[in-house]
Amino acid sequence: MIVQALFSSGRAARARLACLLAAVAIVPHAYAASATDACSRPPLKPDAAAWLGEDTQVNGMPVAVASVSYKDSANEVARRYRAYWDDAGVASRALRSRKGWMITALEGECSYVLQLPEQPGMRGMTSGLFSVMRLRQADLPDPVGARAMPLPPGGKVLSDVVSRDPMAMGRTVVLDLDGSARGTHQQYLARLRADGWRLLSDAAAPRLSGRPSPEGYATALQKEGYRLDASFMPNGAATRVVLNLARTL
Repeated sequence: MIVQALFSSGRAARARLACLLAAVAIVPHAYAASATDACSRPPLKPDAAAWLGEDTQVNGMPVAVASVSYKDSANEVARRYRAYWDDAGVASRALRSRKGWMITALEGECSYVLQLPEQPGMRGMTSGLFSVMRLRQADLPDPVGARAMPLPPGGKVLSDVVSRDPMAMGRTVVLDLDGSARGTHQQYLARLRADGWRLLSDAAAPRLSGRPSPEGYATALQKEGYRLDASFMPNGAATRVVLNLARTL
């Protein structure tokens, strides 16, 4: 699903996206941000909202994501969302589980998703995530494009997330490479240093428990106005690589 794809790059991607948080009052015509301005269906105006990403790309698709809160119960919000899509004649689907509601709708190249936990959130309000994705490939922004962010050759890209706000832009790419973490790490590091990147740190990557892993590597580099963090972790016979590029505008 859209929101799941957006957060599938791990804690680093989630943390970078969270830095985009900017509180706004979403009015009916402003659900879609600049990257998705052709997709502006407003199913239900929230009582409170905050942007998590107004100008984002997930695997080349423009996405806008907001956290939304309502004074009504989750069941009532879900009912009103479903009624809106039915009245508009838009194909939709509602799924309910022990975790709550997921309501999806598809109209042309516009995909809408509401994820709504069953339990009330802060201040007793029903809070969830509303996302809009335009199903059309968009060009990568030049500041974080292929020239600015060299990817290891031969890798299989699993996810590619670009996000920006008025002051900064970032990109997170997760990919798998054939070969050991040690070998792929050394080759990538040598390539970037030859291309003018300055090494800031290079150490064993921490495990989730916080203990260093002798098999994984974490590297930080800098070039001009860019900061690049890269981690290389064993993934069976391959290596899982997570690259985080950030640039202050």
